[in-house]
Amino acid sequence: MRIDELMPRFDLRTRHERVIAATPAQVFRASRSMTIRKLRRVRMLLYIREIFSRLKKQPLETFPVISEDPGREIVMAICGKFWAISGNILDVPVEDIKPFNRPGYAKAYWNFYIEAMDKGQTRLITETRVQVYGETERKKFALYWRIVGPFSGWIRTQILKAIEREALKF
Repeated sequence: MRIDELMPRFDLRTRHERVIAATPAQVFRASRSMTIRKLRRVRMLLYIREIFSRLKKQPLETFPVISEDPGREIVMAICGKFWAISGNILDVPVEDIKPFNRPGYAKAYWNFYIEAMDKGQTRLITETRVQVYGETERKKFALYWRIVGPFSGWIRTQILKAIEREALKF
């Protein structure tokens, strides 16, 4: 997976998957068009989190695609202080995300990986990896993740379900 090349070492890794009764092409197409803002309940959670970002005029949480293996994998990324109340998201140009390692911040990669299976089914895997730069920040992130981790898992599950619904339309 490209995510392995981009972030072989990490402080956090979560993984979710879903088997979908659709072709890899259908699942990839649906994955490629999916954004977390398409899901109403997820959008509400993001809006609450982003209130402080909006007040501080900081960038909102968006995950630009930084790498793609067409038909197989999409990798997105974001940099910031995720444990801060505003998320303190940085507006990092796509080409600067891979070498990003600013002390006091973190970098997160998030992918969709498609595996063909028998009987016209496809396994869709999503993985999130986070690397935190600084020991104090790792501790802050660990505390933050204890609170936010279950919500993040729920969001990933909702996204996989939405991709399945979309893939079955094609």
